[in-house]
Amino acid sequence: MRIIVSEIQRAQRSGLTQGVDAFEKVLRVFALDGSVDGGIKKRLWEFNHVRNVIVHRAARADSRLAGC
Repeated sequence: MRIIVSEIQRAQRSGLTQGVDAFEKVLRVFALDGSVDGGIKKRLWEFNHVRNVIVHRAARADSRLAGC
């Protein structure tokens, strides 16, 4: 299953997109995609970046993430 999904991602270059859209491109192959509200997409993108700051940057946010 992982190999198939990896091949779909590679073929569709879904690694070039971020957030929900990357998953939607893969799900579209199986007719499982659907619309996601723009506000939800933005919040998920923000949560992902907050998670990355906590996990990979010792909880130190840059000025862009902090909104300064």
